[in-house]
Amino acid sequence: MPWREKALCLLVLLPLGAHAQVLCGSPVCTVATGGLSFGAGYDPFSVLPDDSATATVTVECTASALIQACTVPYEVSLDPGGAASYSPREMSQGASSLQYNIFIDPTRLLIWGDGIASGTLTVSGILNFPLLFGGARSADHQAYGRIFAGQIVDSGSYTDSVTVTVSY
Repeated sequence: MPWREKALCLLVLLPLGAHAQVLCGSPVCTVATGGLSFGAGYDPFSVLPDDSATATVTVECTASALIQACTVPYEVSLDPGGAASYSPREMSQGASSLQYNIFIDPTRLLIWGDGIASGTLTVSGILNFPLLFGGARSADHQAYGRIFAGQIVDSGSYTDSVTVTVSY
């Protein structure tokens, strides 16, 4: 009688959600953005705010090969920059300052902040990783800038540094 080999197959079932971080291969997420530049210059005599600045904030997460499809939820927050509060933020040139803000919506009503300080919100999303592929996934979010009208300031270049943080 001929010899027959037998193979033993083992199927391991893991509960959904209980090990999402392990199943996503301990993802690593980063955030990148270009500058929020108002371009040609602020006109202190205009009765309209300067809404000429936008920037793209990109969140990218990388996961290793997966044993099941998974998702990585994330949240993006901004600090107030060099200002003491989020409303308004301030750009400066020496001792002079120019009030502005960063918003999550094109109507410039919702201030992008930490979601804790009164009147601020964060931006959130979910990146989906299909079964067995892993790799990198990214999502773009728009930031909308506004310099408020009617500020009489010295001419020159005004700057601020705002820290962007992704939590996942």
